[in-house]
Amino acid sequence: MKKEKPKSPGRGILPLLLCLCLVLSMLPAMKLTASAAGTTDYAIGDIVTFAGHSWYIIGTETQGVEAPSGCYTLFAKNNDFGETQFNSKNNGNYGYSSLRTKMEEIASNFSEADRANIEPRATLVGVSGSFLTDQLVWPIGLSELNQVSVDMKQFGADYYTRYAEYDGTNGSYSVFFYQVLNGTTSTCAPTEIKAIRPALYVKAEALPEKGEAIQVAFGGQWWYVVGQGKTGSVPGPENTVTLFENPREAMGAQVIPAQTNSLNYLGSDLQQKMADFSSNLNLAGKESSLIVPRTLTSADGISGETAHDQPFWPLSKDEADRTDVEILKSELYDDVTFARFYWLRTTCDTTSWTTVYAVQGDTGDVTSDFASYYNGVRPAFYLDISDAFYLAKDAKRVTIGGNPYPLVLEGFEEYKYTVFDDSLKLSVTADPTQAAQTGETLSFGYAANTGENQYLSCVLTPDDSTDVLYYNKLVELSDTAAASGTVNIPLTGVADGNYTLRLYTEQENNRSTDFASRAVNVKITVKDGVASIRDLGNLQLVGESGGQNGREVELRNNGTHIQWRYVGEDDSAWRDLVALDAVTGEDGREVELQIANGYIQWRYTTGADTAWKNLMPLSDLKGEDGEDGDTPYIGSNGNWWIGTMDTGVRANGKNGSSGSDGSDGRDGRDGKDGEDGLTPFIGANGNWWIGAADTGVPAAGTDGAPGRDGVGISG
Repeated sequence: MKKEKPKSPGRGILPLLLCLCLVLSMLPAMKLTASAAGTTDYAIGDIVTFAGHSWYIIGTETQGVEAPSGCYTLFAKNNDFGETQFNSKNNGNYGYSSLRTKMEEIASNFSEADRANIEPRATLVGVSGSFLTDQLVWPIGLSELNQVSVDMKQFGADYYTRYAEYDGTNGSYSVFFYQVLNGTTSTCAPTEIKAIRPALYVKAEALPEKGEAIQVAFGGQWWYVVGQGKTGSVPGPENTVTLFENPREAMGAQVIPAQTNSLNYLGSDLQQKMADFSSNLNLAGKESSLIVPRTLTSADGISGETAHDQPFWPLSKDEADRTDVEILKSELYDDVTFARFYWLRTTCDTTSWTTVYAVQGDTGDVTSDFASYYNGVRPAFYLDISDAFYLAKDAKRVTIGGNPYPLVLEGFEEYKYTVFDDSLKLSVTADPTQAAQTGETLSFGYAANTGENQYLSCVLTPDDSTDVLYYNKLVELSDTAAASGTVNIPLTGVADGNYTLRLYTEQENNRSTDFASRAVNVKITVKDGVASIRDLGNLQLVGESGGQNGREVELRNNGTHIQWRYVGEDDSAWRDLVALDAVTGEDGREVELQIANGYIQWRYTTGADTAWKNLMPLSDLKGEDGEDGDTPYIGSNGNWWIGTMDTGVRANGKNGSSGSDGSDGRDGRDGKDGEDGLTPFIGANGNWWIGAADTGVPAAGTDGAPGRDGVGISG
């Protein structure tokens, strides 16, 4: 950590000409998982978290400071491990030195699980004195240090290597150490105190997935992933990712003093700005509900009282030290060119001047500044991904059919989550013919709710992987007329293989989280561009094979649901069909019915919610020879009844509003007349109609042959 002297009040205005250049490895296009897309295929120079500390990767099995098979060589990134003398009871022998004792203490402080994930070093060479075996943690050697790049050699203080040599002129031993200021190795007496910088071999499976440095869309802007659950530079709760803002755009430039008149974080200008930060975001749908608040205490690097339930917060000094410098760099907003720094939440050592840690935007260095100065803010937060459907690159331009290609786009490292939202609904059906279909295109019936930026979409996942290979928008659902119909899925060009076809409705949001209904999953096989269905999964089969032909059904209202059973079954056989509160019209609101896509459907004819809703599949209403039809009548609750079924439609309109009681000294006015009720009539199709609603109930019995369209209902 480089600490600047606090700047004088007369500092000038400096324009920022910053360029953030990231070299990122390609990651899978989509994952049907609740974690950030990632891999454990690390390269030299990558930063990982292990045993609660940040480490550089300085060796693989074949490169750098080579590691044993299945391991990486790690080198401490931060000055977390204290300091010591090299002093040895046996001249310059490392095996008897204070440095070795300290290394053993470090290993003993790791958890048992962490120690089990360290591969002991079979032979520790490059030391004075006898060789050592089975060392868990060790100082770096001179030849190894020469294989480490200059930027990774840098550290918070000068640190010892493990090599000492005899100085024949002075008759004593000198120890080699790395001199941070000059960037070179030098020697010193074993009695000098230097920092401890351990190295170790760690098993690859013990490292977190490589997800940091990818950027995720949220609230209309981009955020770096800096933590995945309890791992990463800034770990958080399980089933979350920690996101750190990448302020590339001037979205309400934020420059404020860090503190008011005290060192307390709670109540400071910085804390207040963080608490109000959501007002700067363009939150889509339920995005705000995905923010997991954090409670900050003194253990989290703040001064003063505990700050409870903070939605956004600055990084602490320790968190910044663990974060890759390329992520810490910041292109501060164009209209705030005088703010070269952004605040951290940790105060510096108390002096006559109140100072707070900050990050210098162009270098990523952690430094300090007077609390009264104006600097930028760069928040972080925890994103709840416990109900995430998948993580995908933001460019959802790849379609199934035509000339499909994988969703991975070279050089494009920006992602977004698609999260389940139970307010989005989708029902997908197949009749007997569709259930056995094969072809370059598959077709199904569907019913979905509609809305702005909503689509019926699908993804294809290989049976042997969670990677999503193909994506397609199939139907635009912005118009209520698209609430039901037939969806066609073109599969030409899809590689041969076994897949799960996942159909869902999605609400697409620009540079924000997308939301999805629960998916309808169908197993398919594709060969030479032709798809066939292996398993209908949770897709609903309707039509002749969906019911028991020749059996008459009856309906009843049990007070909470419309229920049905086959005639002749006992009372325990009644089955819930639909909840009354989902189908009963409000006073004065008409309800109409239709038959479509193998269902009896209903909707309100007025108001905001006019989307068609499935009431029941036709396959559940197969009858034999019909008996006399039932005549509608007005029940005791004022609704029209047909047989034992309460239609939920009121026979009389709602009461008019009461007139004034005349309390103002004038005669009260007559109340408004109630609306006319609706009288059932027999429509051209022979069914009972109420207003514009076809109840689907015949006024007279009909032949009950197993034809798909006949519907007989007993009284």
